[in-house]
Amino acid sequence: IPPGAMAAVGLSWEECKQRCPPGIVPACHNSEDTVTISGPQAEMVAFLEQLKEEGVFAKEVRTGGMAFHSYFMEAIAPTLLQALKKVIREPRPRSARWLSTSIPEAQWQGSLARTSSAEYSVNNLVSPVLFQEALYHVPEHAVVLEIAPHALLQAVLKRGLKSSCTIVPLMKKDQTDNLEFFLRSVGRLHLLGIDANPNGLYPPMEVPVPRGTPLISPHIKWDHSQTWDVPAAGDFPSGSSGSSAATVYSIDTSPESPDHYLVDHCIDGRVLFPATGYLCLVWKTLARSLSQNMDDLPVVFEGVTLHQATILPKTGTVALEVRLLEVLEASRTFEVSENGNLIVSGKVYQWEDPDPKLFDSQDGPDPTDPTAAFCLSQGDVYKELRLCGYDYGPHFQGVLEANLEGNAGQLLWKDNWVTFLDAMLQLSILGAAQRSLRLPTRIISLHIDPATHRRKVYSLKGQAQVADVVVSSCLNSTVAGGAHISGLHASVAPRRQQEQLAPVLEKFCFTPHVEGGLLAGDTALQEELQLCRGLAQALQTKVAQQGLKMVVPGLDGAQVPREPPQQGLPQLLAAACQLQLNGSLQMELSQLLAQQRPLLHNDPLLCGLLDAPALKACVDTSLENLTSLRMRVVEVLAGDGCLYSRVPLLLSTQPMLQLDYTATDRHPQALEAAQAKLQEYNLTQEQWDPAGPVPSSLGPADLLVCNCAVATLHDPATALSNMAAALKEGGFLLLHTLLRGHPLGETVAFLTCPEPQRGQQSLLSQDEWEGLFAQASLRLVALKRSFYGSALFLCRRPAPQGSPIFLPVEDTSFRWVDSL
Repeated sequence: IPPGAMAAVGLSWEECKQRCPPGIVPACHNSEDTVTISGPQAEMVAFLEQLKEEGVFAKEVRTGGMAFHSYFMEAIAPTLLQALKKVIREPRPRSARWLSTSIPEAQWQGSLARTSSAEYSVNNLVSPVLFQEALYHVPEHAVVLEIAPHALLQAVLKRGLKSSCTIVPLMKKDQTDNLEFFLRSVGRLHLLGIDANPNGLYPPMEVPVPRGTPLISPHIKWDHSQTWDVPAAGDFPSGSSGSSAATVYSIDTSPESPDHYLVDHCIDGRVLFPATGYLCLVWKTLARSLSQNMDDLPVVFEGVTLHQATILPKTGTVALEVRLLEVLEASRTFEVSENGNLIVSGKVYQWEDPDPKLFDSQDGPDPTDPTAAFCLSQGDVYKELRLCGYDYGPHFQGVLEANLEGNAGQLLWKDNWVTFLDAMLQLSILGAAQRSLRLPTRIISLHIDPATHRRKVYSLKGQAQVADVVVSSCLNSTVAGGAHISGLHASVAPRRQQEQLAPVLEKFCFTPHVEGGLLAGDTALQEELQLCRGLAQALQTKVAQQGLKMVVPGLDGAQVPREPPQQGLPQLLAAACQLQLNGSLQMELSQLLAQQRPLLHNDPLLCGLLDAPALKACVDTSLENLTSLRMRVVEVLAGDGCLYSRVPLLLSTQPMLQLDYTATDRHPQALEAAQAKLQEYNLTQEQWDPAGPVPSSLGPADLLVCNCAVATLHDPATALSNMAAALKEGGFLLLHTLLRGHPLGETVAFLTCPEPQRGQQSLLSQDEWEGLFAQASLRLVALKRSFYGSALFLCRRPAPQGSPIFLPVEDTSFRWVDSL
């Protein structure tokens, strides 16, 4: 068969008949404005280029060089017919629901169209596909089932069928578990009213079974991998209208409980149930009594009084009773109690007509105030609150930032009304003039509108969701998102006598400057390395079929994983194995790496030494040789290196150290995703390509760090020379890289640079690195190597040595000592 091709074009069937050049024929009538054409390769390429220049949609369909449904197939028709007659020996008549796409409707009553025969199948291959004509006969509200290895015709079916039709595919190639997808589709057919016999999926069973047949019941177990919402009796309103039936909530703070986050609400050394938690329980109870969803119910609280606090025990549960006393349309009085003791009381009712203007606070900070540009970070806010006795844990650290007056800021929204409302109370207490422990005791009113709240919450550069908050001291109100607190009164609580805190235990251990075979005892890293070796071998085989060479040593005996990995470098390698490689390998790998590059930043293998004590040992060595309490650190290629999230934390344990950390990269946009982290640690950023001279603004550095495990230096000799120039005399260079000759390094180098330029080498051996250090006048101080070929080099720029003064002391008369 001569080489052929097929392509989908944005033309009608009649336009294709008129415009197709000789040799090219319309093959498939997909829809009114989409047709698949078929013909010789050379003519097809020229015709597609012509259509693209005219602005007509044209996309080649991968068919393995075959022009199906064209006159090219007539050459194999006789051979195919003989083979099919051995399989289809007796033609069977088709049903009325069999809509033929290979025979025109005018010929459906002919002998060829009436039966499913070998001749019919051959005619289907050599004839055009009249798909659009057949879809006209599918009635409304029909259930259309696509039986194919992949749901290829979903888009065509959606355009050609009536809108009332339901389309159900059975298989999809991008599904991780096609068996589950198939069974879900069968279940969907059942929901659509079509009876499916699941016994047809299994071989027939003859009863009675022989003696000795093992039971299958021990192999049938409950699948707890998914969580389903099962309604309980407490989810429904109890009692009749006008009753005061209590709803009991059991609060369990054990680690496996969803209420475990409450242990972070620690005040003065004790875990207290938050005041906003009581109100959310009342809100939930009201929503149940009205048969509504809590997240869709606007609510108003009035006259809330907190009589006493509830201390949560470390083990066991606490039962809180919520009772709606007056079930009236206007308002409901509520009480929350524990063991018969009243905890909270007030009024609550549904907000019938919420006013969004209530949440538009006009009493914000003055923009002309010179201190308006300054703000407290999240760490500063909770350091201040900790001095007052509020020992909030991570879940209740909801104030992202606040101004110096404590009357404006940003609150984190984590789909939890308890922590969000508590953060509003925290900011109200933060602005108090006195530094004392205060607990809320009264709230005049609290208005909550979930719909307005969803509109006011926004994301910070794709990271956390936040809402702006404003505290008005004149109106005694706090507004954030869709919540408005008015008339908060907090009473001073007596502080407990501080108990003796547990001592901080430290240890000093000898760490050699040169270590090899690190992390060899980590089984998780051993398993991931074997996983990467198997995937690298699969990728090596795939690119070899394209005539490309991928040299990775140490892949003998590697096994390809059965299940696709879900994180890190293995996930990226699995995605690379799925590439079609139709065009340039370097371009396709670059596109894949651009999409999934963040997977490499926190990969356990690539960050093994960075997360191990080896990094701290190197940083401490440079710290011990400081001559002052101010340390200037510069990071090179920080966009991929991400050492700004590790090195400052290692140095933060020194209370007297003044750290000046600057993150640099070749491209300014490389650090856009890290803005939140850089601002959190109060780090600066600049642009610097180590291939060029160091900018004067960076100045001499005490420590220069560079992680080039993912990023490449292009010309390591020039980069090291420029980085050495950025160090002050006696300064240190800390370099993390992958070494040549190891499977991990060679695999990552192929992914990041599959076709290196002539004379350019992305990987170096240990000896080659040491030679470059010597050329740059850097003295190697420490070397840490892992068992899989990653290394940490700590080098120092030598400081000038002073000339020693020698004193002759052989004279026992001590005449060399000046007389007094």
